[in-house]
Order: sequence, then structure tokens, then C-alpha cells
Amino acid sequence: MKRLIPRLALLLVAAFALVYLMSAFRPHSDTPGPAAIVIKTLQIVNITSNSADCIFSVEDPQHLPKTLGVCIGKGPNPTTSNTRFGLAKATQGPVKYRSTMTGLSPSSTYHVRAYAMAGSNTVYGNDIVFTTAKLVK
Repeated sequence: MKRLIPRLALLLVAAFALVYLMSAFRPHSDTPGPAAIVIKTLQIVNITSNSADCIFSVEDPQHLPKTLGVCIGKGPNPTTSNTRFGLAKATQGPVKYRSTMTGLSPSSTYHVRAYAMAGSNTVYGNDIVFTTAKLVK
């Protein structure tokens, strides 16, 4: 029994050393993963009392098929579960898009973000805030 314990300890140390050495020689890649989609909400133009246009850009180095548009809400950082406008299909970039948002309320403040959906991934642009014009009678 006295000889068995040192042999087990030696065997355990050797096993841990082997696992450590094998992990040190595991192949790895220094090349970065695929480039991500970059989307930017650029500006809101043509603001009226009930509509506005959002200009946004999309850069997709992988040229993935995607659905594009803008989402709008009363609070910051709206998502695609909020109201969406300007759905389009695209395959490459960088490209600028225009999306017309209609049915808005006069004298109301809105948050807008452009988005790109590629498969189950949704990428959002930055949040832009604007206020619709006052209703003129």
C-alpha cells in the first residue's frame, strides 16, 4: 500500500502534464473571424407633422442576404418589435438607404434606429432623436 500511493501520485502528475502539453499544441487561428455588418443611422430629413425620411448606411463585407429598414419608437433604442418601416433586400455595401416613416403624430418626439436582419441576427445602428413638425391648420 505504501508503494501504491506514490505511484498513483506520480501517475496523476504525469496525466496532468500530458493534458497541459496537449493543450499548448492545440492548433489555433490568428486570422480574425468574419467581418461584421456595420449599420449607421445617419440623419432624419423631410420632417413634416406626420412623416419623415431616415437616411442610413450598411456595410457588409460578407455580402449576406439581409432585410433592412428602420424601427421607430417613443423611447430610446427602439427594436424590430417596435414599428418598422422601409424593409428592403440588399446584398452588398457600403450603401446608403432612405426609408420613409409615415403615420407619425404631430409635435411628437421619436427615436429611430436603422437595422439589418441576416438570418437570426439583428444588427442595429445608432439611435437618432427627432421631433415632428407642429400641425398647421
